[in-house]
Amino acid sequence: MSTTMNEISKYLLKYKPKVLIQENITISNYYYLHNKLNDFNSNCLYVCKSSQLPNNINNNDIINLLIILDAPLPSYLQWWDRYNLILLEENSCNIYVLLEKLQDLINMDSTLNHLTTKLIDGISKNLPINELIAIVYNYLKNPILLTNTCGYVLSSYVGDDPIDEPIWEEQIGTGYADVSYLKNIYYDLNFRQSISFFNQPIMVDYTDMMNHRMLISTLKKENFNVANIHVLEVNKPFSRIDMKILDMLNKILLPLISNDSRIVLSKQSPFDYLFYYLVNCKEYDENYINDYSNIFDLNLKNDLLLIYIEDLSHIDSYQKLKYLYDMISHIFYNNYIYFYDNKIFILYKGSKKLKEDEHRLFTQFLKENNLKAGVSQPFVNLKDFKNANYQGIKAIYVSKKMNRGEYISYYNDFIINNLVFTFIRNNNMNDLIDIALMDFIGESNEEVVETLKIYCENNGDMQKTSGELHIHYNTLKYRLQKIKDLYCMDIFDSDYILKLKLSFLALDFLQSKI
Repeated sequence: MSTTMNEISKYLLKYKPKVLIQENITISNYYYLHNKLNDFNSNCLYVCKSSQLPNNINNNDIINLLIILDAPLPSYLQWWDRYNLILLEENSCNIYVLLEKLQDLINMDSTLNHLTTKLIDGISKNLPINELIAIVYNYLKNPILLTNTCGYVLSSYVGDDPIDEPIWEEQIGTGYADVSYLKNIYYDLNFRQSISFFNQPIMVDYTDMMNHRMLISTLKKENFNVANIHVLEVNKPFSRIDMKILDMLNKILLPLISNDSRIVLSKQSPFDYLFYYLVNCKEYDENYINDYSNIFDLNLKNDLLLIYIEDLSHIDSYQKLKYLYDMISHIFYNNYIYFYDNKIFILYKGSKKLKEDEHRLFTQFLKENNLKAGVSQPFVNLKDFKNANYQGIKAIYVSKKMNRGEYISYYNDFIINNLVFTFIRNNNMNDLIDIALMDFIGESNEEVVETLKIYCENNGDMQKTSGELHIHYNTLKYRLQKIKDLYCMDIFDSDYILKLKLSFLALDFLQSKI
């Protein structure tokens, strides 16, 4: 068990000591000094009143002294380069209280060493985080909650006794934090600044809604907040050792959870907490969504689009993700952007399609970073978020299967394609693909087949088709008439054109080996 001179001086700050430390020596013990002592150890702290100091101290090594000033200091202490001195005014602290505090401080270090050993042993045995936190609970004696930065519960341990804290009980039970509590956290400027700039536990006390104070420690990776450790002051008052334990737990847990898929990269806007709920919750509580939107005054009453960007697992740097986030924020500066589980979600507000300049900049961004995006159909209610997410994923998937080569794929452009895909996955393809078309494809050259395919894609618009094929209108008409006569296909009938269009789509999917 040990501490240092700097630690001791910090521990005694409230007594306003005068500190003269030449070397931050490790202190393994303390000793109540009397005036007849003449054998000194440089790793020991000697405590006394100035009136009890020996007449002289013969020393080659630096000696550590904690002195209560009840008399002038002896002249030999003027050689300060040979001593580490902590000086207290006579009435600032009782000598026996001082000795008790030193005992606590040295025991604190022993406790931390013991806890660290137990945790490292647990990690070597691959204990889950829940069991590691249970070990820490035995030292803190207060409930512990580990959450990501959106308030989602990653792990918890509350012990056997009731905690009398409805906010915590609800959060542990549902996995999600109370909306009013999240609002308190979000608008607590002191807390948000502290976790952003200082890597130390913060005390919070929301007396208007909670029965107990909390200590919150933030886990950081590459300067990003990735998770929070909460400790509830239920069973015993917080002490200085609790802060030390949280610091140590922070360092031990960070490598264990930094790659957890539940960790979120965001700027923690008011929408982030709700975004996590929408992405993860299997069944939505519409009252929770409405309450959240109202409490945070989110402007989500107009048309919405969900833009989904495919898997980012090949990007292994938080700094690179931060760069992507900043670039997207520049393009969609007035919308909600959310990074989670190697994916990007953008909630685009107030329009049924992207603006022309946004579309251009977004395409360029995707191209430069070798990414693809899918855009949902417009929706107006957040309860449709999951369906919109599915549409974004499906738009990318179908576009790839059709070899469209587009960086932005709109679900609206692939509705029929998706229907065909679903059909051929669950039914016999012969129920969909026209038999006469198969004969035609087998006996015709590529140019003629392409002519009929583009004609069907254009829903029988001969003017548009001739333009795309760069052939004369009459040439196209002749080709189509010949196809009709040879294969008995009524290709000028709109219903039959739709059947052929679906058949071509099915063949494209099958050739893609879906």
